[in-house]
Amino acid sequence: MLSFSEMHALCREAGPILAGARLLGVRELGPKKWAFLFDIEGKQKALLICAQAPFGRFHLLSGSGSGKQTGFTQALEQRLQGSSFEKIEMLNEDRIIAITLEKKGAKFLLIAELCFKHPKIVLVSSSQEILESWEPLADKQYRLPAIVKKQSLESVAIDSLSVEKRYQELEQKARYEEKARWLAGQLEKKKKKAEQRLKLHLVEKEEAERWREPAHLGELLQSNFYLLKRGMSSIIVEDWEKEGEKRKIPLDPALEPQEMVKKFFKQSRKLRKKTEIVDILIQKVQAEIMALSGFLSRLKDASSEEKLDALASEARLIEQKPKEKQKKEEKRHPYREFVTEAGIHIFVGRSDEDNDRLSFTFAHGNDRWFHAENTPGSHVVLKVPKDGAVDDESLQDALQLALHFSKARERGDDEVLMTECKFLSKRKGSKAGQVNVSKHKTVRVRLDPKRIQRLLGKLAG
Repeated sequence: MLSFSEMHALCREAGPILAGARLLGVRELGPKKWAFLFDIEGKQKALLICAQAPFGRFHLLSGSGSGKQTGFTQALEQRLQGSSFEKIEMLNEDRIIAITLEKKGAKFLLIAELCFKHPKIVLVSSSQEILESWEPLADKQYRLPAIVKKQSLESVAIDSLSVEKRYQELEQKARYEEKARWLAGQLEKKKKKAEQRLKLHLVEKEEAERWREPAHLGELLQSNFYLLKRGMSSIIVEDWEKEGEKRKIPLDPALEPQEMVKKFFKQSRKLRKKTEIVDILIQKVQAEIMALSGFLSRLKDASSEEKLDALASEARLIEQKPKEKQKKEEKRHPYREFVTEAGIHIFVGRSDEDNDRLSFTFAHGNDRWFHAENTPGSHVVLKVPKDGAVDDESLQDALQLALHFSKARERGDDEVLMTECKFLSKRKGSKAGQVNVSKHKTVRVRLDPKRIQRLLGKLAG
């Protein structure tokens, strides 16, 4: 993480360069990493803010800062697009930066607390009201954290280009180490499973190699066939392999004498054939173990991500790479999305944690919020259009969805609480999905199956 003095130096560098620049947009470059795109006299310049431990930092980017749109970046763009950069400064004598932006006479502060284990990225108004937050916050008013230790300011020779290069190398090294650990773990896991299979095959081989025993018992019965009778559970005969020693052979009373003999020879043939199959399986597993040991040995010499990827592909692990799994998870939204007849979007939380994200991260203050009054259920957010107009049918759709996605659905009716998202808050330490509502009204709703069926058929995307 950047030092206090380094952050001061970067503020002094970025401030004059971005002075008067117009904000074009915001993009997410990776987990907890955003690029703020500015227009400076027709040329684009990007400012990076990264809250990912241990790489927390900010600096100007040498590239375009291209990335993807998320709910958080869209919310910031809606409020800040077209705003002018005024200044960037340190707050509270700590590693907290504030970017002041102006739009149509209104002042906004984008604050990044980069000095804590759990950093905050918030957009606040000139009155310190929290307008947007990367993560749900219980407070609606922003307060600077208490000063733990006063930072000393030293002279440092640093600029954005050197910081960008330093952290690119650190992140590349961290990605390499994470991938190498994951690959080693996968190879060790596969090797351990192969070794367990080998043990089982060796036990099977030991059992199968006893095929001569049932064959010998069949021969003993053949030589004493005249003594065999149906209904016998055993017979005692002389074993010529043990110098005429008496031997008791268990029999199946339900079988005819001929079938008794055939049973032992059949068992012998089955075991003998199994030895051939097991030998092939043992050779295959031994080759697999040897190959995995070779991969583990080569892993020590794989000095780049490209070599790790090639090794993973060769070991047939490429489909399970963490990066691809992460991309799949990122596509999951914390809500179901519905569209009313008027084209208004309604979002319904999927789980308790998703309810918090929907209500405090994705929703805006003027959006309408609904929840079944007397029973557990999903948070429902009706996205209010820019003109603020919401037709009654869209409101009824949201009320129906709040009832449908609650335990009151079984009863068919309940009171549904209705408010605006700006009247929601969350106490510190409260359970996921639990919120406080400062102002609301309730509406008695009876489930309308036809309306629900129409809405379920209008899932967005």
